[in-house]
Amino acid sequence: MFRLITNRADVERAFASFQRTMQRGARLHRDQWVGWRPQALQLDVRWNDERQFWCHFGSAKKRYWCDFGVQDPATTDKLSITVEINVPHQGATGRVAGAFVRGADGHSYIAHSGKIGGGRKGIGKSAFSNFCRGGNWHTVTGDGVSREMMILGRVDHPSLVDSISHFTREVARFKKAGEDDALPPSSTKGAHAETFNAEFSGTKTYPLGGSVEAECLHGVVVDELARTVEKLGLAVANDRPRDLYTRDRRFLFEVKTDISTTSLYCGIGQLSVHGAEGQSLVLVIPGAVLAKFKKALSYLGILVLEYRWKEGRPNFLNLRSLLSA
Repeated sequence: MFRLITNRADVERAFASFQRTMQRGARLHRDQWVGWRPQALQLDVRWNDERQFWCHFGSAKKRYWCDFGVQDPATTDKLSITVEINVPHQGATGRVAGAFVRGADGHSYIAHSGKIGGGRKGIGKSAFSNFCRGGNWHTVTGDGVSREMMILGRVDHPSLVDSISHFTREVARFKKAGEDDALPPSSTKGAHAETFNAEFSGTKTYPLGGSVEAECLHGVVVDELARTVEKLGLAVANDRPRDLYTRDRRFLFEVKTDISTTSLYCGIGQLSVHGAEGQSLVLVIPGAVLAKFKKALSYLGILVLEYRWKEGRPNFLNLRSLLSA
């Protein structure tokens, strides 16, 4: 459960931390022309060369501007804003999609409602929530409201850069699909095309535990797993309820970023619900399974694929033997 941060001073502190985290190590480009609805403004932006996205932070009368895009300012005369994560200076309002929220751990997080503008039929919150991969949705309460929001990361944690990079590129991919009239059926009907939609990727190593930061790195693991499985000769796909499966329907993978009891229960349940007859069910976890679960997993016929972080990437220990079994 998360609660909205509505006090003006607390919001200001969260914004300052958010800005510092996102700008750290990013190169400054001054006076860049940035498309702002029908017109353009000259703004200072920061380009993250490793993650390939730019950001701009500012303040208006009632809100903080937090703008993100994927074009390289060194090679583009006019930048387009991919997504805004604007936040009110105080209180709560549905007129902007962003919000700072406080978790049960006392830390501040940046969240987004999933409301994506685009001015075209089918471009909106409902379609995006179905289309987006790796959405870390939680209930947010406070100031008399309760709503589902995507928690993008802790404002002072380095993994936030990966999470925002992923989110920005998911929005870009979503908008492009809308322009091409190529939004998959899942955007409206709950089915999904037979494709693998890469989630965000990163090369840094972060401590993983039963935390929201760990959940935000879920896509790194899914993405690396997909690449590794394909290198071993099997085509893969995914959809909203299923992290990854092989197109020949032999294997279904459910990825977890910690080995807490809650995560294991959740993973077992998801595999049991979404698995098909004759399909090998695989629980993907960052460590050895707890002893008390081994017997149950064996009884249920669920295989375990362990991974360890090595040089900033998940390394799957027994994947080759598991696929050839």
